[in-house]
Amino acid sequence: MVWSPVTGLPIQYSEDASGTAASGNYLKFYASGTTTPINMATDSTGGTTLAKCQLNSLGQAINGSSAVFIPHIDQKYKAVLYPDSTTADANTFASAIWVVDGITPPGVDALVSVRASGEFVKEFDTMAAAIASTTLVVGDVLLIKDRANSHWDVVLSSGVTENGRNIVQCVGVGTLSFVLRDNEIANVREFGADGTGATDDTAIFEEANSVSLTIQVPPGVYNTTNWVPLEGTVILAHGATIQRGATTTYGATGSSAAIVIANDSVKIYGGKITDKSGLSQATFSGGILIDGGSNFAANNTEITGLWAGVFGNAAQNGTNLANDATLNACWIHDNQHNTYFADIDGLIVNGSVLERANRDGMKTYRNVKNISITSNIIRDNGDGTVGQSRDGLDLFIAGNTIIISGNQIYNNEAKGIDIKRNATGDPETLENHKIIITGNHIYGNGGEGIQNEVVDGVGYVENLSVYGNHVYNNSARGIYCTYVRHGDISHNHIYGNVTDGIRLDDVDDIRVIGNHVTDNTGTGINMVSGDSVYVMGNQVKGTANQVNGILMGSSLTASVCRDNDSTGHSSVDYQCYGTAFNVRGKTLNAKIENTTASQFLGFTSKGSVSGLEVMLDNTATMDVTVTKYSDTAGTSVGNIASNAGVSFATTRVAVQQSITGSNSVRNLAGSNAILLTLANITSSFVTGYARLHYID
Repeated sequence: MVWSPVTGLPIQYSEDASGTAASGNYLKFYASGTTTPINMATDSTGGTTLAKCQLNSLGQAINGSSAVFIPHIDQKYKAVLYPDSTTADANTFASAIWVVDGITPPGVDALVSVRASGEFVKEFDTMAAAIASTTLVVGDVLLIKDRANSHWDVVLSSGVTENGRNIVQCVGVGTLSFVLRDNEIANVREFGADGTGATDDTAIFEEANSVSLTIQVPPGVYNTTNWVPLEGTVILAHGATIQRGATTTYGATGSSAAIVIANDSVKIYGGKITDKSGLSQATFSGGILIDGGSNFAANNTEITGLWAGVFGNAAQNGTNLANDATLNACWIHDNQHNTYFADIDGLIVNGSVLERANRDGMKTYRNVKNISITSNIIRDNGDGTVGQSRDGLDLFIAGNTIIISGNQIYNNEAKGIDIKRNATGDPETLENHKIIITGNHIYGNGGEGIQNEVVDGVGYVENLSVYGNHVYNNSARGIYCTYVRHGDISHNHIYGNVTDGIRLDDVDDIRVIGNHVTDNTGTGINMVSGDSVYVMGNQVKGTANQVNGILMGSSLTASVCRDNDSTGHSSVDYQCYGTAFNVRGKTLNAKIENTTASQFLGFTSKGSVSGLEVMLDNTATMDVTVTKYSDTAGTSVGNIASNAGVSFATTRVAVQQSITGSNSVRNLAGSNAILLTLANITSSFVTGYARLHYID
């Protein structure tokens, strides 16, 4: 212990401001801020200590033999002048002549304060100063300011193992060490992280995590490489940034990250995650690598400047399946890929902004299922890289339930939403699962608004429900489905898209119901191929851009088009090619064409029938039913055989109720001449056999 003089020369203490010498009074010292008396020494050796001392006629301190001395002290102190010895012994401040607190003598290397618990605490500005101190003893408690004002116990080195982080060797007294007091929250600055970004702090973060499952990261910059948090919470203060500090890969994954999620129930709150400036950005490197564990969540975190913000491992082995990963209210931006997920069962992305990625705003590429993407803004992704996907959402999905709801998806370079099944690349299929896309605004994208497809042409995407979306002003089709089985496209508002509003290829059991489709370039609803397609109750409005209403292709079988309002198109409101389907509309400007012999076409209307052309190959054997339907339909129907010298003995055009206006049967085999004119035919005109379909 070092005893320091309170001054360089003997002090002449006064009773008051007038300078009257404190002759005969008694001086006594206390620990600063307390009522606890402390001894004074008569010299720097501390060989003789006094509980109090008397002052001579000049107000100078004297010892028991009346020799003048300079009081020595070993800590911050309170000086009290008493009128007599009895009052000094009573420690009655109220009877003191004066009290001066908070005095630090020259040469004392630590201020002394008192905790609420009554402990005396020696304060150091830096850990370096504490380590160098020669005044410490076992049992001292230290407060070290550059370690986040943390508290340390001074112990014998023989009883601990020094690690340089939470157990530190004292150099000034070589037999002593400092041990960080355990807290419920471990502040990484307490463990030696300096927050400058100059050194790698991975080991410090690990040590802090070994002490507490709640990690606090104060403002500053910290480098970590493949840090694997234990179960618990990581709190990043506003202004705290974690950087991926090196390119070292994590285990056998082939991946490098600032943080690796491999344990259960890791929660990250706030802060920013990025790459260290100048660090090489290899494929499968980034901010947060999800490589197993369950119940991970990142909340209110900014993730930027990386190859991938949040991603799966490069090994692509599907062995470390993560369960239930959540990104909530995060800002993920300006990465090569904002997300690149793999091997997750239960993925939630909610209330986040995913923007300005060089490639996709959000990508899942292998074995990701049970996905919920809700209430996000996904915009301005894609940098024009040739041969790279640049969608808002680019999802290779593995099944179960996929929900995409309430998002704003716009101005992405390619498609807004691209959902794909790839049986070759995915360990599971999408059959017998459910995909729901609802309540989204999808606009201004460089490709389709929504596309569902099977990349390798094997199997189907199943149970698709697309409803209640606004899909508009995209640079390709509004909604495009290929290899989709069992689905509904309903009650969407689809307008201003380039080419078709809705297009269906190779689909099975699809219902297109109640959509409003207008002002798309080309065709409103284009059903190219498939089986059992039901198009009902849609409003398809022609404009200068949208010249075709509803087209039913030659490869479409067993399908129904009914109760639609398709009007105002400069080409056709309805055009139907080929095989065993029924059409019923309100106001018709339509063409029906068969391309294969021995087929049946049914065409019904509740409204006026006008501008109808039934186009037949004269080599075909074909039944054509043209029905003007009403709730009070008559029963008299009949056969119409031949006209203009061409035999149609096996072709029957059956008519119920009246057909007015210019209607005709054309011959496609040669001149496309009108072979039979159907004009002003009434129910009393036709009798006998007919083949009629009523679609109610």
